[in-house]
Amino acid sequence: MAGKRSHNHKTAPSPATWIIVQDPDQQRFGAYWGDAEQDRPAAREIQWSDPGSDELIFRVKNEFSDALVARPLGDFLSHPYPPAEYLIRPWFRKRALGMVFAWRGTGKTYWSLTLAFCLSIGAPFVGFDVLEPRKVLYVDGEMDPVDVQEILSHLKAAAAEDGFDVSPADINLRVLTHADQEFGIPDLSNPEDDHGRRMIEAVLGDAEVLILDNMSTLCTTGIENDGESWATMQRWLVALRRKDKSVLVIHHTGKPNKQTGKADQRGTSKREDALNFSIQLSKPPGDFGCFSVEFTKNRGFKPPEKFGVVIQHEKEAERCRLIKEAEDEVAAVEKLLEAGKTQKDIAELLGKSEPTISRIVNRKVKPRQAAREAMAEAWETAKAST
Repeated sequence: MAGKRSHNHKTAPSPATWIIVQDPDQQRFGAYWGDAEQDRPAAREIQWSDPGSDELIFRVKNEFSDALVARPLGDFLSHPYPPAEYLIRPWFRKRALGMVFAWRGTGKTYWSLTLAFCLSIGAPFVGFDVLEPRKVLYVDGEMDPVDVQEILSHLKAAAAEDGFDVSPADINLRVLTHADQEFGIPDLSNPEDDHGRRMIEAVLGDAEVLILDNMSTLCTTGIENDGESWATMQRWLVALRRKDKSVLVIHHTGKPNKQTGKADQRGTSKREDALNFSIQLSKPPGDFGCFSVEFTKNRGFKPPEKFGVVIQHEKEAERCRLIKEAEDEVAAVEKLLEAGKTQKDIAELLGKSEPTISRIVNRKVKPRQAAREAMAEAWETAKAST
């Protein structure tokens, strides 16, 4: 189909328009220019899409149709669009597009699998409310499926131990792993071939949430630093939003700063243009089993303060949890240190392991103390200068 109408199309009588037809036998759509009241032309005169593809409909509606809808304000304000329900309060709503990015080995897989599992059973996720169970499709492009099995089975066992009904997960959470596909998962970002995107949508079905883990393995077409190379994916993600789907994409950062452990997401920043939220996971070099969580984009909500998460994966006990580090726990550690207690003493008093207390001291207490000392020094300097 040409990118613009021919001269004859532009001068056609007013009843003429692009007519979209369906061929159920071939599972394809077609389009022809004509009058809807006249007989349908022969099949050879119709421009047909590939079987199973709705790309032709998109092109007709967006390149040829004169029927874009613009509502007057009164009509727009009263139109019953579907409500934006919370999936995870306050930052993940229906039809939201989000990204989680981190350096390799930080904990992206633990974060995203735990999020998927909590959504599927309606259980709180690192301290945030999940209001009801949701259907989730988790697409994994690289992990060994045995590792994914282990994490999910241990998450399920831990949740059951904590008193949650885990049975909804058996139906609500589906995993599409590259390991089950003979030739892997087709490229999702190819602008010339929507085969991979169509396959994902076919499996997505009535699931409300799609998690894509991760961009490096699922989107292989284009140049990572080129914004235009992201256009195909962005258009698809926004189309999924129109279909009432919520999407979370998992991505990598560049090499992190040696002191702070932070880094920018890898590739073009255009990936964030259409997103509702973006979350960075980071950890200081040499720190294992924990990471910090920081919202780097927040559309329509006040972002939570940066917080820490501990990966509590007890493999021998077959239990896995993500634990949010509580601020009152940090305050308790700080007070006990001020009272002259050792880290070993504090661990025993609070019922925590020594490595946990050491992490709280190094990541939370010491930075706070340094900040207070810096402020006090600045105050004294200001007073001396007056």
